[in-house]
Amino acid sequence: MCSSPADPTPVQRVTELYDRYAAGDRDCVLDALAEDVVWTSHGGELLPWSGRHEGRAGVEAYFRQLDAELKVTFYRCERIIAQGGWVAVQASVRTSFRGGPEQAFAKVDLLRLDGDRLAEFHEYYDSASLTRCVLEARAAPGG
Repeated sequence: MCSSPADPTPVQRVTELYDRYAAGDRDCVLDALAEDVVWTSHGGELLPWSGRHEGRAGVEAYFRQLDAELKVTFYRCERIIAQGGWVAVQASVRTSFRGGPEQAFAKVDLLRLDGDRLAEFHEYYDSASLTRCVLEARAAPGG
């Protein structure tokens, strides 16, 4: 498991996970999953990684689908807000869909922690910008 201070606050734990993910350490996130994690991407029908994914195998499948479509070139947490075991993260993201031009958009993640484990994850995108990016990438030669 990722190193963390003794009894980190939910904001500290989520900050650590996002910092490690942004640095390319996806295993840190996978290792932080609760056994019965529910990971939901609310991205709509256009996004192959959208939908509900359960357990570590489901989250790994989510990342395989995500990786097949895009490369994340930048990820920055703008704001992290916690209430109890729930944490909301507002982020700025830049990606390249299917090798196309880099696109920027906003997203919000809502996470529920069970101790230091990630028990539930929901992601919500700036759907208008994301839909435009996906459609442009699919319309491009080779898309």
